Amino acid sequence: VLIKLRSLGIAVDELDVPAISTRLAHSGEDIAIVSSAISDKSTILFDYLSSDFQRQPRKVVPFALATHAGYWYIASMDQEVNDVRIFRLDRIIGKINKGIVNSEFAPPIEFDFHSALTQFQSNTFAVFDVRKGKGQLLRNLAVSTKDMGEWDQLEIPIVSLENLRALALWHGEDVIVKSPKELVDMIVDSLQKIILTHG
Repeated sequence: VLIKLRSLGIAVDELDVPAISTRLAHSGEDIAIVSSAISDKSTILFDYLSSDFQRQPRKVVPFALATHAGYWYIASMDQEVNDVRIFRLDRIIGKINKGIVNSEFAPPIEFDFHSALTQFQSNTFAVFDVRKGKGQLLRNLAVSTKDMGEWDQLEIPIVSLENLRALALWHGEDVIVKSPKELVDMIVDSLQKIILTHG
């Protein structure tokens, strides 16, 4: 996998390879589209889940593709704001479409993708109430813990809502999701589906 990705000119951290492999089946088509757009300097169009969980249409010219902490990231020139923007591939909603070729486009030479990814951190958090002595997987992710008696309130950076949804469901009654509302809604929807399936 590592050799194949590097042959495509994709920057890959060797420590990421196990995590990358598990995601290739889900993101392979998107990676191919982005790589093709980088090669021929095409614009790409997609909807993106913003940090405040809004669906936003984007039109960008991608110029680099890399992995960091097991996730794929696209460095691009955003056509609306005419500035460099980084997008995480798994936060793209739906299909990525290629647009027109911009043969005059030149990637910014001063941009350091590796450095940018190192500094790229989530500034949004999910809040969980977790029963004392339970929820170790969630506790491992928490950046703060507040003692609330029988429960602890954890603040966890949001990297993947889907992963947090799965962890919350796994821990069952030992975990209560407080925020964001989108994650609460995802949990409610999942529980309703379980009830419909299993009666």
